[in-house]
Amino acid sequence: MKKQIIILFAIVLISLSHMACQAPSTESETVAIKKILLKDYIEAENAGDVNAKLSLFTDDAVLMPPNEPTVSGKDAIRSWQQATYDQVALQVTDTLEELKLFGDWGFARGSYSADINLKAGGKLPQEDGKFLVIIKRQPDGFWKIACDMWSSNTSAPSVQ
Repeated sequence: MKKQIIILFAIVLISLSHMACQAPSTESETVAIKKILLKDYIEAENAGDVNAKLSLFTDDAVLMPPNEPTVSGKDAIRSWQQATYDQVALQVTDTLEELKLFGDWGFARGSYSADINLKAGGKLPQEDGKFLVIIKRQPDGFWKIACDMWSSNTSAPSVQ
């Protein structure tokens, strides 16, 4: 009898976890998330607007920029992002290639291209790369970015 209860309990847990991972997303959720990632994020990035960009992130969000340490929490992200915007003006475009939702969590994967103008004068070569964003539904029902990671498709300069 004890073995049967354990097996039944395991089946219920597996069923519940499967249902949570398969929670259907509504079209309105998909539209809202695409707006955040493909409109609001890009507009903030291209305007160099730290506050607008931070409004899209959870309080405990994490940035994982290429060739740099992880940046954790809104205060650290604000400092990192402002330092970037102080040095460069960006014109970024993103292409969303995959968006999956699993209950209150999801991820978005895609590619980007960026024109990078140095505020001190000059321009860096156009950059293209890929991104992976983890999103989380907030208690108020809105989605925010919990983790933002990207990397360039261009090789880093070699050290001789």
